[in-house]
Amino acid sequence: NVVEQVMNVSAGEIEIYDIIAPSKMDDSDPVVTAEDVVTALDELDGDITLRINSRGGEVGTALTIYNRLKDYDRGEITAVVDGYAFSSAGWIPMAADNREINTGGIFMLHNPRMFPMVASLDDLESIRNQWQAHHSSIVSIFQDAVNKSAEEITDLMEAETFFSAEDAVNAGFFNKVRGKKANLTSLNCAPVSSLPDRFVQNVTVDATKLRDRRRELFG
Repeated sequence: NVVEQVMNVSAGEIEIYDIIAPSKMDDSDPVVTAEDVVTALDELDGDITLRINSRGGEVGTALTIYNRLKDYDRGEITAVVDGYAFSSAGWIPMAADNREINTGGIFMLHNPRMFPMVASLDDLESIRNQWQAHHSSIVSIFQDAVNKSAEEITDLMEAETFFSAEDAVNAGFFNKVRGKKANLTSLNCAPVSSLPDRFVQNVTVDATKLRDRRRELFG
């Protein structure tokens, strides 16, 4: 079932967990196509979570997925990067109303890559125009979602830039790091053997006895 391959119906989720491709080799092929996502969108109603772990794939297919997600008007879409969001899988989340990346997730953007057939010198200008059209299309997607100039985005793409979860949020590509734990430093008050005496001198617990007990247990 195509829908079941890319959607957890009960949770209202669409999963892009493989390469993005125009078509499948057979029904068991795990690649994600535009048809997969469109079929899933047709089945869903209300808010959606778009979960991503993909190295990217074919640009035309990803553009179709991006634009169909943008057209969804029966609820909000929250994109969540669970692992990788590379290449075209990195700009598909820009279609979402909310963008989150899990701790440890990695986001990457780079220039489009083309593998054209060159039969004559005349083909080179056509290839240049094709590449520029693809590049401009991707830059415009990022500009629509992120407060950055075309020049800034172009520089990041040219350098094939990788971002950690925190860096992707700080750069404005995502709204927050999902599941980030609260800072509990202030709660870590129990003295341990690695703490110098000056840090535990005002604690009512006998630090020496604690250290001795730890040595008994753990050597």
